[in-house]
Amino acid sequence: MFKKMIKDKRGVSELVSSAAMVFVLSLFFVLMLQINVYNTAQAVVHQAAFEAARAAAKSPTPYATAVQTAKDVGKNYIRNWENSITVVMPVQPTQPGQPFTVQVTYNVPILSNLFKSTAVTSSSTQIWEETP
Repeated sequence: MFKKMIKDKRGVSELVSSAAMVFVLSLFFVLMLQINVYNTAQAVVHQAAFEAARAAAKSPTPYATAVQTAKDVGKNYIRNWENSITVVMPVQPTQPGQPFTVQVTYNVPILSNLFKSTAVTSSSTQIWEETP
């Protein structure tokens, strides 16, 4: 059976073209999966920054509240979220009515060495409210 397949040139060319097509389709699949991972991370980081700033605006300890809220928002969507994010508040508010910004950064994991690691960053600005 193998001798017959080796002698038949059509079978070998079809095998080579099929292998090439499987390779191209698998690369396309990995690319689409990586784009999906990146888009999901971008949406979650944006939501985490917004929710963290919103919660910090009402808290007497804005930075600690922002960090905890950002960790809580993404843990249901992205595995190992709590250990992979960075929450920065460049200027902490000192009096009510003062604006502040919360910035959340997440390094998107790569699925293949074909892609480079990318950090997704989002920020949200709120005004610190008076605490009752």
